[in-house]
Amino acid sequence: MRRGLRHPTVPRALPGLLVLAALSELIYVVVFLRAFPLLRYYHVDIDMGAITAHSHRGYDEFVGGITLLFVLCAAGLYVLRGSNDRKLLPWILGSAAVFVVTLALVYPITAIDIFAYIDQSRIMLHYHANPIFVPPASFATDPLMPLSDGWSGAGSPYGPLGLIIDALPMPFAGANLLANLILLKLMFGGMVVSSGFVIYRILLRVSPRHALGGALLGAWNPLILFEGVANGHNDVAMMLFALLGLLSLVEGDLVLGIILLVAACLIKFATIILMPLFLVYALNRLPTSAARARFLALASSLAAFVAVFAYSRFWQGPDTLAHVLSQNQRYLDSFSSVVTNVTHSIAPDRSAVIGRILFGFLYAFALFLSARGTAGLLRGCFLATFGFVALALTNVESWYGIWIVLLAAAVPFTAERAGSLFFAWGASLGAAFFGYEWVWRGLSNPQAYAYVNNKTYLLSFVPTAVVLVVFSDDRARSWTARSAATRIRHVRQGGAADAVDARR
Repeated sequence: MRRGLRHPTVPRALPGLLVLAALSELIYVVVFLRAFPLLRYYHVDIDMGAITAHSHRGYDEFVGGITLLFVLCAAGLYVLRGSNDRKLLPWILGSAAVFVVTLALVYPITAIDIFAYIDQSRIMLHYHANPIFVPPASFATDPLMPLSDGWSGAGSPYGPLGLIIDALPMPFAGANLLANLILLKLMFGGMVVSSGFVIYRILLRVSPRHALGGALLGAWNPLILFEGVANGHNDVAMMLFALLGLLSLVEGDLVLGIILLVAACLIKFATIILMPLFLVYALNRLPTSAARARFLALASSLAAFVAVFAYSRFWQGPDTLAHVLSQNQRYLDSFSSVVTNVTHSIAPDRSAVIGRILFGFLYAFALFLSARGTAGLLRGCFLATFGFVALALTNVESWYGIWIVLLAAAVPFTAERAGSLFFAWGASLGAAFFGYEWVWRGLSNPQAYAYVNNKTYLLSFVPTAVVLVVFSDDRARSWTARSAATRIRHVRQGGAADAVDARR
């Protein structure tokens, strides 16, 4: 061997990481792919409970499999603790890609949204109609349309960029339902892996020793993989753009960060709650009033141009937004539904007001954090989104957890990451509660519905809230207590304070 040449060193965490990845893949194959193969069921409208005849064995396998996957994900975070060896990143993301391919072949067992994506894409590209206003039922003779089921009579609730992204596979797949399903799932799976990489890039700037763990939490999280790939929800597209916006802010490109967040809002509008936090952070990074004015003028004009251009093909007056707003008229798995079920005296609309008032206090705290530095922005985005879903929304779906978990993965604090794991586990179990327990107790029994609804909400949000309140890092608390003098020093030194924080 020539002098100076060395054998490449194997990262110490790699063997353990590969064992965890292999065990996770085994569970995805045995519990999901074996039981719910896409190739067998893709042409019918059926769910997890019906496929397994609502058996206790089917329930136990799903609950046990999901729980083990979360244990393995948590073990991966433990294996990576404190490591910043970049050689591990390809293994983390490569393992996630294997999970994606496996879950792309799993039937969407708890949601039909991906079928609605295909129908709205066909309406747009084949029939040249506006899917926001024209529902699948308008083309009843088309063999693809019936699989939209409950959405067949409704227009699309997504923004224009969401419609365009959902339609990307159709020029290649045409009217082939199976090809559309697989391509959509693989596309969303690629976005899951890409989100893990973006989270890694964000944390390299803020806290490098947390970067690998953030990539793993984002790309290996069972809820994100199950809802984003197996069920095929376009929330992963929205969150990829939001994370790219965060990365742009962290890297100092403030205007691009705002534009990317606008793009996320044009997929689904949920990320609009992050815009004030982005603006507060950006304005506090600029040294003078003139610089702030220039930033606001440029960012607002470009954002308006992007929004107008995106809607140019779909806009038909204010009613274009009406269906989007109607999505929060139901009461499911939400703070308001639990309060109403428990008290029996507070109407759902009043419960919703109480939840939104509580969210207002948490949101104010998130705004405060966003003005304190980069890590404060990341933590503020997570808390604002968690509070929005936990308190403000009246209709909460399990795949909304994609928003929460991907933002938690970008936070360099243990409490937020641990809390997001508890949340994602509880939200994932909710699929089994509704798919099995509700049927066992009687679908027409109001008490059965209230029990399953309350159980899902409490198991999802209460453990997370406890972790955030009781086990929040001292470093995270101290971040909120920095004096005004520290903030002034940051402005004068052009970001030097953030650089110091990143090295702590």
